[in-house]
Amino acid sequence: IEAINQVKHDEALTANAAQSLYYHYIKGSAGLCGDVDPINEIVCEFDNLYTCWRLSALNGYIYFEANSLQGMAELLNVPLASEVLYDRRSQALRVLNKEEYPDSILPLQLARKALEKFKEYNDIYQIAGVYRTIGTWLNENGHYIDAVDSLTKALDNVNKHHALYYKCEDTEDRLKAYV
Repeated sequence: IEAINQVKHDEALTANAAQSLYYHYIKGSAGLCGDVDPINEIVCEFDNLYTCWRLSALNGYIYFEANSLQGMAELLNVPLASEVLYDRRSQALRVLNKEEYPDSILPLQLARKALEKFKEYNDIYQIAGVYRTIGTWLNENGHYIDAVDSLTKALDNVNKHHALYYKCEDTEDRLKAYV
């Protein structure tokens, strides 16, 4: 938090789009706002993720667009955060929800959009992460069989990532869903 607060929003940061997007993404997704009031922290996290999403969508930064969508889905999966954001950031949520999904499924829909973007970007590890986000929503909303399916896809993608980048060929070390 101390380090992120030392970053100045000067011309150097705003001139480098990727650095600016990464700043907003990391501040929002890692809870680096530093506010002692949990309500203000939630709003600050969302504002940074929303800024990252908006700027990345406008400028074609698929990776950050997907990450910020997933981050907002994660935030909206938390009941207190969802309540606060629908109260304090309803306009931004309407912009995110142009399809007018019911509020209860907006986190799932944001995660699904993130999944499409990560597949377009072809990032196996981030695909695994978004399947976990989807699985969390499904589990919390009583869709247990679908949750297990989504979480199994997450593990399969982690295994693909490890095989590709770490040459992990040993099937004994592969991650699998607990039966």
